[in-house]
Amino acid sequence: SSRIYSGVGQLSKTNLILISSKTTKHYEKHKKRHHEKKPWDQAATYAQRHFGKGGNVFAEFHLAMLAAAQGNQAGLDNVSQRLHEFADKGHPAAAIALHWTAALAAVLHGDRRAARENLQLCHAESRRLGGSHAQRTVIDRTIEWLEAA
Repeated sequence: SSRIYSGVGQLSKTNLILISSKTTKHYEKHKKRHHEKKPWDQAATYAQRHFGKGGNVFAEFHLAMLAAAQGNQAGLDNVSQRLHEFADKGHPAAAIALHWTAALAAVLHGDRRAARENLQLCHAESRRLGGSHAQRTVIDRTIEWLEAA
């Protein structure tokens, strides 16, 4: 699993959501030659095996990122539905993760204004998500990416 996360981490640092067509072509050639999956595909396989029905709010934050990286709106919708269930039960971090999921969905739909608004709301209380500083860094880098685009 560390091999999976190392590849995902490298991609998320350079571009959290979109992979350039040049990079995609490179991976496709590599995949054909070596019959390997892309890092996001490897992460999706791992996530399906271990979090097929979702997880806690912290896990859902990551599952949303994975769905967005793959352009999987249905996956984002599933994450959002599970997060709404957590919010209905009073989980304090669910609303933050819902803003993250909404921001990623907005990016997929090309709505940068909605993405920025949701990311700002997510960023404001991101410490409540738990985990290491890495989650906050991902949010920060996504905001930087949107501002630069």
